[in-house]
Amino acid sequence: MTSITGGFRSLAVLSPRSPMWFAALYSSTDIWAVINKYWVPALWFAPGIMAMEAVTIFFPCYELVVSRGQRDRFLGELQAWNEKKKNSGQESDSAPSRTTSEASRVPEGYSRGALERCLEENSSALLRFAAAKEFSGENILFLNYVRDWKSAWEKIGESSPEYDWNRDPQYHRLHFFKIALEIYVFCVDMNLAEFPINIESRIYSDLLEMFGEACAYRNLPESYNTMAMHRTKLSTMITVEEDTQALCFDAYPHEEQSIMQLESRVPNSVVVPTNFTADAFDEAEKSIKNLVFTNTWPKFIDFSSNVSIDSK
Repeated sequence: MTSITGGFRSLAVLSPRSPMWFAALYSSTDIWAVINKYWVPALWFAPGIMAMEAVTIFFPCYELVVSRGQRDRFLGELQAWNEKKKNSGQESDSAPSRTTSEASRVPEGYSRGALERCLEENSSALLRFAAAKEFSGENILFLNYVRDWKSAWEKIGESSPEYDWNRDPQYHRLHFFKIALEIYVFCVDMNLAEFPINIESRIYSDLLEMFGEACAYRNLPESYNTMAMHRTKLSTMITVEEDTQALCFDAYPHEEQSIMQLESRVPNSVVVPTNFTADAFDEAEKSIKNLVFTNTWPKFIDFSSNVSIDSK
């Protein structure tokens, strides 16, 4: 008990207000006696503790309630618009007007098709918004990486439809697995990724089963973050310059660099699982896309609309 009391006193000495606190605690004058009758020295810490609780508990809960309210409102409006469009049928198409057309553009911008087009054509603005406003840029990065990875796989399949992926004479399958492992390490793995994506445990377990063993063979830093320059692994100092531009969180939106341009540091001796195919990330991609569609996308559309209105 004495050591605890001594610790509190040491902390109090470091405070600029410690002389007044000691005076209130040990003084026996009438002035302090009157003050201590209504506000004892122990309560001096109460305002700070209450403020700390408000910041750490109340505000996150408030943000959660507001976010859920916005999501429910968005889903309700989208469902109502879809039902109205379904019931109207050809009647709305037979008498198009500028007012109807402009009104229909608003829900159309919130649709899943609009999100798909944004991710397919140019998602740099969405990535910047998610990283700066929502702190969920890893979701957009993951979708971009998987998009480029699957697109490259499809191009080889279209150009060489007779290619034997099981025998893999040109090591295409090995190359795609090495890139997929880079995506897994950077975006998915809970221990290696700085900002791992939030996916269901079932999906994570499947990816861990596919890529977890191969992680032991990679020549990669402990994690892809800026703190890597201060860490030592295998007696080698890892510097941030050793990370490729494709996996640089800040450089990616500006460089417009595909994940397939990455020079993987996974050795060719890595064993490719027999169940590894082009749909390895399909479940995770679907989960993250739903998360972006319900949370980030409507906020991005609202933000873009407000910016366009303010600029006029």
